[in-house]
Amino acid sequence: MITRFTLVDIRLVWDAIKPNIEQLRKQWGFDWRPEDIYSQCLIGRAFCHTCADGFVIVQPRENSYTLEKELFVWVCYSSAHDGLTEYYEDICLMAKSVHATSIIFSSPREGFRKLAKQKGWRTLTEYTLPVY
Repeated sequence: MITRFTLVDIRLVWDAIKPNIEQLRKQWGFDWRPEDIYSQCLIGRAFCHTCADGFVIVQPRENSYTLEKELFVWVCYSSAHDGLTEYYEDICLMAKSVHATSIIFSSPREGFRKLAKQKGWRTLTEYTLPVY
């Protein structure tokens, strides 16, 4: 598998990537904390991959209904461009390396609908409703 990413121990890069993770969390209103990502990487449930201009945090999962393997992209950050678009081929290689049949991610960004249509991705929108 040839990819521009290197799997790294998150402890070695945490001080450098934490501000970007926090920026994305605040910008898009995610309910997780950067420390959630850190702890999941420490215990081997998520993995940090870095390259010259960014990083990806992924979490291999199993689909509860089909039992197929999935690769959840928790955070994807690029200083050069839109990370998911830029790193799509690399993320596909990561998914193949864990025998995943699909790549999953969550985002409130409207632009991903257009990208999904261009790439032929199956789309499923998840809505979160408050209880009053």
